[in-house]
Amino acid sequence: MPNSFKRFQDQVMSGYKTPSKSNLFEVRVQIPQSVMMKESTFGTERNTLEHYDAMNYFASAVTVPGRRVTTSEVRDIGVSRKYATNTAFGDLQVEFLVTKDQYHRDFFETWMQSTASDAENRVGLYEEYTSNISVIKWENASNVVYSDPSNKGTARLNRSSAVWQMYGAFPYDMSEQSFDNGPTGLVKLNVNFFFERYRFDKIGNRNAAFGKVGMKDIKVTNTNEVANKLGFVLDQKDVASVGV
Repeated sequence: MPNSFKRFQDQVMSGYKTPSKSNLFEVRVQIPQSVMMKESTFGTERNTLEHYDAMNYFASAVTVPGRRVTTSEVRDIGVSRKYATNTAFGDLQVEFLVTKDQYHRDFFETWMQSTASDAENRVGLYEEYTSNISVIKWENASNVVYSDPSNKGTARLNRSSAVWQMYGAFPYDMSEQSFDNGPTGLVKLNVNFFFERYRFDKIGNRNAAFGKVGMKDIKVTNTNEVANKLGFVLDQKDVASVGV
């Protein structure tokens, strides 16, 4: 079948095949045990909420890892052939906007000091300084509309489309920070993470389309309905049950 602009337009307007946008994502970094042992304030309920807000709202850019299959080569007779030997992937990279209270610098300094302190010739326990990190991709304009029970208004919700789950992660590189007397700019902090492995999960639930033209709206009135209709739950079973 020859290319057709009308067919392409239908694909884009279907919702599912609309091009994904780069500026809708969420970052979740679990506080490792070693950090809570080194600085007890990180484990309190108030500071845990502050932590998740700081990691998510001030993550200005994220680069999720790619995947590559490593190979070797064999030749019996004639043309040589390659065969798969292992899998390899890149690092997770997160860029944070630094707040005035220097929360991000303090947190990652504490984490990296608990991993390999420069004050003594030993390192922490692997199970204590590693953590899990999630990167969740969101898309805007789903057909799910939240209606406030007190009739204060309605809001059309975004919905999640995919999640990358990194297991056994820890920061190994934190960037320098520069200050100058030139035009005012924002201070940023780049952190690179090693991890054991990652799992990718495309979040389903076709009941909540990505703004499909002509699709009927789904109205919800409580948070439990919201999580279900948007196709997203906190426990991503498709991710968590694979290779753990």
